[in-house]
Parts: sequence; structure tokens; C-alpha cells
Amino acid sequence: MRALFWFCSNFNLGNITPSSRTKKVDEFELPINETDVIVPWVTVESISDGSSKVFDQFLTDLTSFSNHHKSKKIILVPFAHLSEKIAKRDVAFKVLLNLEKFLLENGFQVTRAHFGSYKDLSFESKANKLQVVSRVYPIPDFKK
Repeated sequence: MRALFWFCSNFNLGNITPSSRTKKVDEFELPINETDVIVPWVTVESISDGSSKVFDQFLTDLTSFSNHHKSKKIILVPFAHLSEKIAKRDVAFKVLLNLEKFLLENGFQVTRAHFGSYKDLSFESKANKLQVVSRVYPIPDFKK
């Protein structure tokens, strides 16, 4: 799994257009308009991305980012463009749903953007040393 954690002072998501490969439309609410929110853009690469090890590492990074920005508001955005080896749609969707549930169970306020669509969006992000952070999971073990 790969993720970009982006702190946005304003994030707005409006109309969606399902991609030509979308088989079903998942439930979601529109529009999404949030302030002072953390937006993880997430690419699922395999079923193992749904492991407890990956989720725990994601949570550790997200908690640190959240503490820095003093926000527990999350907008989870499926984003297949961080990797050239993405998981199959059904696998990626299941992993994202489980990640959403895991974050809710760990005290975050989570909104999930629609999966499998093109989205009208705008966001503002103020310059900060932790404005955006890129991560790869599982975290490589360089000691081997």
C-alpha cells in the first residue's frame, strides 16, 4: 500500500463521474466540505495491504501526522495513481473499507471518498514542514 498524507486547510469534493470500469456505486455522501482535515490518498497494491501489520504501521504514521496538525478528521481518498502495480478493484475496495473501519475504531472521524470515479475537487494546503508526507507499506526492513 502507498499513501500520501496531505493536510488541507480546506477540502471540497463535489460531483463524481463513475469510471467506465465501475460495476457498482458504493454508498457515500456528497458534497464533502471540510476544514483542517487530513487526506490520505491511498493506493492498494495487494490483498496483503489489508494485514494488521500494514494497518498498524499506517495508524502509527497517521497518528503522528494527526498530532502534529491537531486534527482527527480524515477523508480517505482511493487513488490508484501512486503505483504501477495496483490490486484488483474488489480487493482494493475491501481493503479500503477495512481501513476505514480500523481508523474509526481507533478514534478518527473518517469520511471515505467514492471508489471508482472521477471527482470534482479542490483543496488548499498551507506551507508547513509536514504539509504532505509519502509512505510505503509495509515499511521496508533495511536491516536484512
